[in-house]
Amino acid sequence: MPAARRAAHRRRHPDGLRPDRAVLQLRGRRHRAGPGLPVQGDRRLRQPAGAAADPAGAGHLAARRAQRDLPRLQPRVRDRHRGAACVLERRHAGEVDPGPRRAGRPGVAGHRGQLPGGRPRGPRSRPGPWPAVRRPGPGRSGPRGGLRAAPADGDLRAARRRGEAAAAVDHHRRRSRRGSVHPGIFGPGGAGGRAAVTHRLAGNHRAGGPAAAGRGGAADAAFAVAAGGDAAGGGAAGGGEAEAGATGAVEAVTAHFFRQYPSFGRRAGLPAAAGRLPDPGPRPAAELDRLDALVGDALRTLADSADAAGPAGRAGSAGRAGSAGRGGAAAELRADLGTARHMVQAERFQISALGQSYLTPLEVLGEADLSAYPRSGAPDPDRAAALATHLAALPGFLAEAARTLPDRLPAGDRLRAVELARAQAQQIGTVTERLSPGDSADARHRRELAATAAAACREYGRAVAATRPAARLYGPERLAEFLRVVEGIRRPAPDLLDQARAEVATAQTGLDALARQLGAADRRQVVALLGEQVSTDTATTFAGIIRRVRDFWARVDLVSMDIDRPLEIDHADRLGSLATVEFQISAPLDPDRPPHRLTLPGPAAQPGAAVSPLHRQFLNDPMLEVLAVHEAYPGHYVHAEAAARGGSVIRTCFPWLSGLTEGWAHYTEELAVAYGLAQDRPLVRVAQLRSALESAARLVAFLAMHLRRSTFADAVGEAADSCGWSAERAAREVLAVTSQPMGAMYALGKITIRDWRDGLGSTAAPELKRFHDHLLRCGTAPLSIARQYWLDQTNESASSYWEVS
Repeated sequence: MPAARRAAHRRRHPDGLRPDRAVLQLRGRRHRAGPGLPVQGDRRLRQPAGAAADPAGAGHLAARRAQRDLPRLQPRVRDRHRGAACVLERRHAGEVDPGPRRAGRPGVAGHRGQLPGGRPRGPRSRPGPWPAVRRPGPGRSGPRGGLRAAPADGDLRAARRRGEAAAAVDHHRRRSRRGSVHPGIFGPGGAGGRAAVTHRLAGNHRAGGPAAAGRGGAADAAFAVAAGGDAAGGGAAGGGEAEAGATGAVEAVTAHFFRQYPSFGRRAGLPAAAGRLPDPGPRPAAELDRLDALVGDALRTLADSADAAGPAGRAGSAGRAGSAGRGGAAAELRADLGTARHMVQAERFQISALGQSYLTPLEVLGEADLSAYPRSGAPDPDRAAALATHLAALPGFLAEAARTLPDRLPAGDRLRAVELARAQAQQIGTVTERLSPGDSADARHRRELAATAAAACREYGRAVAATRPAARLYGPERLAEFLRVVEGIRRPAPDLLDQARAEVATAQTGLDALARQLGAADRRQVVALLGEQVSTDTATTFAGIIRRVRDFWARVDLVSMDIDRPLEIDHADRLGSLATVEFQISAPLDPDRPPHRLTLPGPAAQPGAAVSPLHRQFLNDPMLEVLAVHEAYPGHYVHAEAAARGGSVIRTCFPWLSGLTEGWAHYTEELAVAYGLAQDRPLVRVAQLRSALESAARLVAFLAMHLRRSTFADAVGEAADSCGWSAERAAREVLAVTSQPMGAMYALGKITIRDWRDGLGSTAAPELKRFHDHLLRCGTAPLSIARQYWLDQTNESASSYWEVS
């Protein structure tokens, strides 16, 4: 054992904790009662906490929204020959814990970042050995399953994987996402070393499995991704000192967020993230400041290099990447750097502006998401072992996270977290059952771990419910800062509010005209007509609609429809309080990339069976038409495929910035109707206008509340009057969008993209197609970065445009 560790092994904590032991030991003295009481006992043997599961009551069905990803114990890998290696360290070794705890709770000497007397604590070990998870190799099949769309020519094919299919996962991902995302779903951290994560995707993205994580250079080895990539990546690597520095900065930020939010790594197919949970300790501002400075220096150096080269040099740089119209290495690097900087600054905004020093409840519950395990390309025994590791760590992680809860939480976050805790508890059981067939000892052990983890989720939900709701309004200045750091928008928020209200008025006028055309009394009644067209076999109907929509876009030729990975259509197991339509991208770092998956809420309706009211309201045939555009062609499915061809890791594996992703999908709904999708089908137009009206109403509520132009009662009344919602639904919508701005980004992104299109000066199909293709290839970047990426392809300047930061 290294000599440096011997002193730590001999030193004891004043409360009786030896940091290197897997079992916490208690000295023979009494601890003061209260929420700060240390947890004792072997974490792996802890009994389930809390009562039985709370029933998940039916709630508002938010159809049409895609999940992102919505949004933590400190795992260690122990090697008996080398000691405990910190793989996911949240803050620098020796950094003092700066964050506040629950109001009125005094700090405990030696807790988290300090030893008695204020001395900094070194890296801490965590209980238990962490089993290695092998990476899949040739011939190892990945997960199979899902109710797939009927075979068809072209892209929507059966996509048979190893010739089998299994049941799909009941997947309730947080709205990170892409799950509900406000600017800070990422956690800062880590002194565990620089992880060698390349910023470009390659043909085989894995350099090694996590078995190396417990040995020397743990963080570097565990989060390494094989170097390589497309021409842009190659050009950047050989383009000189400026490009090398920019590449290193992007890789540092990418590794940082993978290390701090393993759930993103699991969904991206990164093997090192399997079975890992982050530390629920405070977010270190110093590390974020360091990364921000690193990316800023790289941006300035890259700009100086381009200026020194002159126009000819810039043109040559743009041509190095390969075929015309795909941009150059410099454009790809600028987009990666810009995205990295927004990610870091958005996380910093959580700490400095919102006071969120610890993980939010939605971030905590996001790490309880197990949906990536059934879709992983790893062999079944490795996936099961990683799942068991994850389940074993969850109860302790959630217990520690509960102790960091403040006394008051934003009302929308609190409501959402209580519902999500129930949904995650249900998902834990569902996923474990699917990965633990039979009655072997290992299968029974995993089911026991799952029962304990599910009980811990419900207990965490009760801890969230025990807090008091609070309003968290930005105010004009903080709202402007939020829009700038998250999406790069510098346009005055009051102007955006005026434009959002104009969107509401336009949609209302369209629905009024359709009501007169169809003989309905008002907007509410014309929307109710949608429920008269409902299929009892949703899966078959939806697959046929997707093929028809795909053929429509092939005819109008406004977007490239190049597809590599197939699309699966699936149904959630049951209709619960968090039922949503969800698009889950194919893991870009998985060498055996699974198909993309589109999950509809609730079990598949059987022919001849009664149709539920929620199904009739949100999954009627005209709404399915709009969903097919938004989720598949040319919405999230086509966008994900275009982003994967671009090859950027940071703009592919972190699908949390919703202005471009959701804005694009919402924009295509309007574009489809403008180019004839609803011709001679007025109810499809009604469905599209309903979608536009509700999204614009959410944007109005978000801006009016945070600008303090409306009280909560006024905002609820305006939303109910605009959309015909009940008072209860309007209140839930306003609470949700005020706390989680993702719902506002649909309309904001659509308005922004439409303004860019109108500024082209040409409506010719080839010009629109070129514009659309550049936006999609940019991936999941902030709006301002997407704008700059598009202008880089035409060698135009964006300095006069209000969105470029």
